[in-house]
Amino acid sequence: RSDNNIGIAGVAPLCKIIPVNLTINSSGSFGTFQQLATCLDWSWNEGGADIISNSWGGGVPSSLVHDAIKRAITLGRGGKGSLVLFSSGNSDAGVSSPSIYPESISVGAMDMCYQRKGNNTCDAENFWGSNYGTGLDISAPGVKIATTRNGASYNNIFNGTSSSCPFVAGVAALVLSVNPGFTQVQARQIIERSARKVGNYTYSRVPGQPNGSWTPNLGYGMVSAA
Repeated sequence: RSDNNIGIAGVAPLCKIIPVNLTINSSGSFGTFQQLATCLDWSWNEGGADIISNSWGGGVPSSLVHDAIKRAITLGRGGKGSLVLFSSGNSDAGVSSPSIYPESISVGAMDMCYQRKGNNTCDAENFWGSNYGTGLDISAPGVKIATTRNGASYNNIFNGTSSSCPFVAGVAALVLSVNPGFTQVQARQIIERSARKVGNYTYSRVPGQPNGSWTPNLGYGMVSAA
């Protein structure tokens, strides 16, 4: 909740969150591709999710998961399409699956100096880097993010593309709050075309990225709620 003088508030604090639990055992395994696809289908079909934010990935490509993403963006929201976002990955390498699929919005992480989070950036966290390159769409803050956690406490140093992806999902929620009639294509265009061209990078037009100038380090740039 916002403006209650307690803790923190998210990007879209008045929007409803629908948790979907992918974990199937105590070791934290995400399960089979069929189970992952079922979770994606449930999110929009039964859960009624307008936006599906995924802070998981890094596996091998799967047609089951890919097909589930395509169903979400075409059949969700009564045919207007749900937006599907994925963390790009934290291995300082190429964008991972299923974030690599063009139907999903791939979100990378940046540091507080407006650079792609690498293993030698101004945040001094030299043990991880945001995945980048072909398929990356947009970036958001991903270092020292304050967030709630189980047990009614807070984590003030949460990091990774798992923290940047929900930022963009929150902005997507704001976009649909302004106009719930937007299709997922229209909402995605707004998010990507309005991104700020930050960092010491050259942005240019490239095939496969139709919504403006792009860089392999930050995609279209830093997400802008304004």
